[in-house]
Amino acid sequence: MDTSQIYTLSEVAEITGLKEATLKKRCQRRTLPGIKTTDEKGNTVWGLSIESLNALLNNGKDSDYEQIHQQWINDMAAGHISGKPMGGGLKVNIEFMDSFWRHLGIPKSIAEINSHNLVKCIDNLKPDFKKKTCHYSIKTNIKKAMISFMKSLIRHGHKTEDDLLAISRIKIKRLFPEKRIAISYDKYLELLEFNENWLHTRNRYDIEATKTIIMLIMLGGLRREEVVTLEMDQIDYQNQQMTVFGKGLKYRTVGLCPELAEQLKHWIKYHRIKPNKPSNHLFISSLRKPMSKHTVSTKIRRISKASGIKITPHGLRRSCGTTLAANNMPVPMISQIYGHSSIQVTEKYILTDANEAARYQANRGRPTISTPQRESSAKKQESTPPRALNKRRYR
Repeated sequence: MDTSQIYTLSEVAEITGLKEATLKKRCQRRTLPGIKTTDEKGNTVWGLSIESLNALLNNGKDSDYEQIHQQWINDMAAGHISGKPMGGGLKVNIEFMDSFWRHLGIPKSIAEINSHNLVKCIDNLKPDFKKKTCHYSIKTNIKKAMISFMKSLIRHGHKTEDDLLAISRIKIKRLFPEKRIAISYDKYLELLEFNENWLHTRNRYDIEATKTIIMLIMLGGLRREEVVTLEMDQIDYQNQQMTVFGKGLKYRTVGLCPELAEQLKHWIKYHRIKPNKPSNHLFISSLRKPMSKHTVSTKIRRISKASGIKITPHGLRRSCGTTLAANNMPVPMISQIYGHSSIQVTEKYILTDANEAARYQANRGRPTISTPQRESSAKKQESTPPRALNKRRYR
């Protein structure tokens, strides 16, 4: 950045009427986006850019915030932040950036995007000891959104690398164990049976839609976003596979088992609603529009609450990998089905407990090694008469 565009704190104090010590303290706490430099004697000197000074004069109400916010969205869509264009993650970052301002309770301003306010936002999210939740995922996603926004601000010269480093160093602690929900295959069949018999204010469309969604996630390992974006021409019944457009704007191939293929054919032929506009989406809502991911969550949440089987859409996806692992499918193959870039991520999806591990070890027993040479030598000893053995022993 051009040093001629940097105002010293003494100059800023004269313009704004604030004390120089107050400005310095705010720069050190990162509540004011200051620029750290050194003078001829090697002493640390703080300064402000023109953008930071204008934001300070506007009392935190940054008139250019909406414009810079739109630049951040464009950077994410173009791939300047993560190195590749963002799909669903773009909406998630926008949502949790809004959550940051909501929990912080101050006007939106570029000057207020700093590590000090992130800590304050995290502290405002108090843990719920009755529900045993510390809002860990919300805090983590807010931090990720701020890091993404900060990278865009650095790219356009509004922030420095020190600001990004300060946010990255903040560690979010988990107060309670991670809740990872999954059900067995027997519970999955029980859930389908309950869905078929539960007729409480439900029509046939709702029953079949819930059944098809549950089967797609449990047997196909799809995310809820992938369920609602799945199109009919992406299903290949002949080769028993589906082409899914998933996270990171990437396509992957998922296997299509016979029972799932039969249910999809039944859904398309008898229960799929025709949309108002031409659409090839597999799921169309009662409003004759493509179904949203929130509708998927609502349907599974309702059936879970009514049946007493605790499960979520992501829990069903996790149950898919757990069931495949129980049937001895290699983890790299499960990782391909999930669409993960790392096997370590897939291993977190596969849930096992101590009892299952003990049963597996007991059923498998101690492995025995038998080679063709040992078998042939044993047969020779059985076929050789005792006298011949004695002769060989005393020679």
